[in-house]
Amino acid sequence: MPPTHPVGGGAFAGVAVAAFGPGWALAADAAGILQYSLVFMACSWGYRVLGPVVARTSLGGPAAWGEILVAESLGLVVGAGPSSVPPALPS
Repeated sequence: MPPTHPVGGGAFAGVAVAAFGPGWALAADAAGILQYSLVFMACSWGYRVLGPVVARTSLGGPAAWGEILVAESLGLVVGAGPSSVPPALPS
C-alpha cells in the first residue's frame, strides 16, 4: 500500500484552514508538534537517565553503559555511511 501522507497531509491542512481558519489550523499544528516534542523528551529522558542506573545495577557498572554507548555510536556511523553515498546515475 503506498504511503498517503505526502498528499494527505497537505489536503488535511487545506481542509483545516478552510473549515476553521488559518489561526486555528496553525494552533492545531503547533499542538501536534508540542505533543511530539514532549513524547520524544520523555523517551530520551528515560533512556539517558535510567540507562546508566540499569547498567549499574544489572549489567555490571559504568563499563557496561560505556559499551552500550559505543555500540550506539558505531551503529550511527555505520548507518550514516550508506546514506552519505550518492546514488549512481543511469548512463
